[in-house]
Amino acid sequence: MRLLTNVNISFIGLRRYSYTISGILMILSLIIISVKGIKFGVDFTGGTQLQVKFTYPVKTEALRSALSKIGQADASIQSFGGSNEFLIRVEAGSSEDFAKQVLVILDENFPDNPVVGYNEETVGPRIGRELRGKAILAVIVGLILILIYITIRFDFRYGVASIFALFHNVLICLGILVLFSREFTMPILAALLTIIGYAVNDTIVVSDRIREDVRKMHKERYRDVVNQAINKTLSRTIITSSVILVAICLWLLGAPAIQDFAMMLTFGILLGTYASIFIVAQLVAQWEELMPSRRRRA
Repeated sequence: MRLLTNVNISFIGLRRYSYTISGILMILSLIIISVKGIKFGVDFTGGTQLQVKFTYPVKTEALRSALSKIGQADASIQSFGGSNEFLIRVEAGSSEDFAKQVLVILDENFPDNPVVGYNEETVGPRIGRELRGKAILAVIVGLILILIYITIRFDFRYGVASIFALFHNVLICLGILVLFSREFTMPILAALLTIIGYAVNDTIVVSDRIREDVRKMHKERYRDVVNQAINKTLSRTIITSSVILVAICLWLLGAPAIQDFAMMLTFGILLGTYASIFIVAQLVAQWEELMPSRRRRA
């Protein structure tokens, strides 16, 4: 199925703009992360997380005032969707009866607005540290394996360009996460790994087409071959990226537990599609122009 036919967009000619846009987004992400810092969730720091849902809307200030009566005025409070569902988080070291104390104080302070649902999650500090270490290791090992795989299947320059594109995608996604004041949790890690897999798949399709066209059009300029390959795979790229519509629906209409995951997935799919066209292919083409391979020089 082809949505677009006879497309001839000069993607290579747009690389200065794409480099500028990517550079600005990466710098902004670094600044946001440096200033605000990544807020790790209970999964990685240890502590107790309580999700409560009231019958009617409640102001965050009123909820914090109620929690101060049990010594939890500094608890992290995050509202979901409307103003009647909240996520209350305290770090490790709090009372084991934290959930019970919260429910009691909420009943006392909001007698006409009872809690109709709650969910508690507790993680020890040692387990949290272990999970954080394993999460970082999983991402690093994944990137190394991707570099090896793409280098073997295509070329070292494709591997390096792909890793840079993945770093570009993850960094900007983390910047967005921090900008929206969301916590880095296990679902967010799962979203980032999903984004990496999606981006690699998209990159492989474009790279495979470039490799085939290089063999057929070895007398053509490399940049023209790359540009034609991107145009040929554009329909497939658009069809694949249409999954973003599902991610947007989950983000806007899904349950609170999956909204952050869906949000990361939405931006990740968008960035992955963009990177496969404007980052990987562009870097490989420019690398080839600066240092032609033996096959091209022959």
